[in-house]
Amino acid sequence: MRATIVAVAVFAAVALSGVAEAVDIGKALADAFNPVKEGFDAFGDEVVAAFNPRKSFKLHTLRNREAVCLDGSPAGYWFREGWGDGKDKWLVHLEGGGACYSMEDCYERSKTVLGSSKRWPTEQTRGEPIFSTDSAKNPDFYNWNAVFVGYCDGSVYTGNASEPAVVDGKSLYFRGKSILGSTMAQLNHRQGMLGASDIVWSGSSAGAVATLYHADWLGKRLGPNVETFRAIPFSGLVFSDGPNFQGENELSKMLQWAYKAMDLRFDSPCAKDHAGEEYKCGYPETAYRYIKTPVFLSNSVYDAWTVQNADNISKKTVRANQMNDVIPYLNGQARGTWDNITETKTWSKAGNGAFITSCMTHVGGLKNPGWDGVIVDGRNLRDSISLWMQGEPSRTTRPCQYTRAPPHSCNPTCPPSELQL
Repeated sequence: MRATIVAVAVFAAVALSGVAEAVDIGKALADAFNPVKEGFDAFGDEVVAAFNPRKSFKLHTLRNREAVCLDGSPAGYWFREGWGDGKDKWLVHLEGGGACYSMEDCYERSKTVLGSSKRWPTEQTRGEPIFSTDSAKNPDFYNWNAVFVGYCDGSVYTGNASEPAVVDGKSLYFRGKSILGSTMAQLNHRQGMLGASDIVWSGSSAGAVATLYHADWLGKRLGPNVETFRAIPFSGLVFSDGPNFQGENELSKMLQWAYKAMDLRFDSPCAKDHAGEEYKCGYPETAYRYIKTPVFLSNSVYDAWTVQNADNISKKTVRANQMNDVIPYLNGQARGTWDNITETKTWSKAGNGAFITSCMTHVGGLKNPGWDGVIVDGRNLRDSISLWMQGEPSRTTRPCQYTRAPPHSCNPTCPPSELQL
């Protein structure tokens, strides 16, 4: 019904006023029908793509038959061409979406868009501010070539199993590493990234973890003209090797399972340093210690996903007589995360940066107000990244700690907590 209304309005405008007015009406209708939030519906995508071509990302499936999703369908990415002084600059972003940690879990995931490309849209727009084409909102990347890599392997882009696993008669493929390599090759040779001068490789959540894992490996596959190659993981420090609120270390067991079942491959010197326990390279804080690529961390020490999943804190898992222990525990975890990253050589290395908050959000930096409204040390994330891109020092200081009394949050510019206790 909505599509019919749009079509009638646009054709009427063409007849009465000409193409320019029709385009304006089309844009207005797109704004009216399209809610401004992450993930536009298919109708909105088609309207925006038709009248705002620079906002549209087009799907490209990978030609390498080994680079497949969990269900065996071809993996791929969405690409939007850059323009102006951004035509030789590239922003490549890895989609996030957790992981699967048992064969049954992976089987169920293979039926979704995080495990199969069968229902991926051929075109889409992205609502994250880092993809905005407005130079005021996104001064560094607004006109760059932009790539959004679909996440469908369930292994944090790290699986390398040569043979599929079989669950209930269905083959499951763990080919994340092949997806990354094939994406890089196809971008180089088919989309023109081989001639790039500047590349920023970023990711959110699981995509941020993969950025920490593989930035150095990807950096060895650049074109000859690349002057700068940088990494920006958004919320990649999501779990560490330690007990949760209940004193258990369930994620360590899951990581060990994934390392064997998915044949996870870590190529940094970390694997040599942890011979016999290579799975430990899967801890993001460990990966951060080894990364050589210039890196800018965007993270919260009270990450909402971490609190609910790694720390196992929620209304369902915390008893009434334990509530008074939650804030001290979270403050301790926050201090531990801060100490673990700032005591590394990576943190203080010239060319690296960070924007660390106390907001209880996940991937908050790719949303508003996390992009330009949350203030730490007098500056927002957008401007902090700009400073870092210019080669200036850009690291926040130790974030504030929660108070025992509600509302607990210590930074008034943070949005409401994404996790209600």
